[in-house]
Amino acid sequence: MKLNILVTGGTGFIGSHLCEKLVKRNHNLTIITSSGNYDNIKSIINKENVIIVNANISEYASLEKSIANNKFDIIFHLASYIPKGAPDDDLKCIKVNDIGTKNILEFAKNNQCKKFIYSSTGWVYGNPQHIPVDENHPKNPFDAYGKTKLNGENYCKKYSKYMNIIILRYAGVYGPRKDKGAVYSFIKNMLEKKTIIIYGDGTQTNDYIYVNDVINANLLAMEIIEETTFDIFNVGSGQEKSAIELANLIGDLLKIKPKIKYKDTKITNKRYFLDITKAKKILKFKPSNFKICLEKFITYIKESEGLI
Repeated sequence: MKLNILVTGGTGFIGSHLCEKLVKRNHNLTIITSSGNYDNIKSIINKENVIIVNANISEYASLEKSIANNKFDIIFHLASYIPKGAPDDDLKCIKVNDIGTKNILEFAKNNQCKKFIYSSTGWVYGNPQHIPVDENHPKNPFDAYGKTKLNGENYCKKYSKYMNIIILRYAGVYGPRKDKGAVYSFIKNMLEKKTIIIYGDGTQTNDYIYVNDVINANLLAMEIIEETTFDIFNVGSGQEKSAIELANLIGDLLKIKPKIKYKDTKITNKRYFLDITKAKKILKFKPSNFKICLEKFITYIKESEGLI
């Protein structure tokens, strides 16, 4: 069935991949962005079933002015501000992740949208108290990003009396169009025969999930959202990878020995990965093979950055 879908943050890393998938399924798509940069959606920007709207989600009047006359079957809320080390990072997190999320939910309520999928993060848990981290793990975020995303979740819970809502908490997402993070920097530095920096002794672990799997989780959530009023799912790989394991695996795929420099620092979080048992059971979510995903990302970086 052809749906009218609103995607916030649709020109971003994850949002652009989701928009491409939704367009391929022939849905009518409205994309909200404030960046003015459409590079990530150039493959769909001229499609007749795609509308791009410039709006500031932290100002409700901006939403009303831009999309008030539209009726949406479902909203995917991916817009967020991730700290960049700027002095006003905390304020921007509050405006976009906190106030912006409340505004989008209020818009959905006022316009009778009955389905809402919120992209959250594993950062809401803070430092793990047990491994793996399941959805019932205590929430103790340690920075403005995690705190404001958790505030967004709390708004979702309140608004679930007006609409069906699913929250997806992502692990560390990597893949095409993301040019930061350990996976990207390790691959790029090795391709350029540069030294990679590993903090601590390299035994600390993390959970890395390929962007295509995150998109699949969103599509699976869309399929079952009518069956629930409110639910939360972890979206990760279901396994942990240490920094040194990641470096060596990339090295094996590139057939080179990584040049590693260890930087002495205190690591407070030695192990981290999400329990995805619930997503597997209810969403029927199945993460892809990690090695195959790395190979795809390596090919992408080689081609997009001329490192072949």
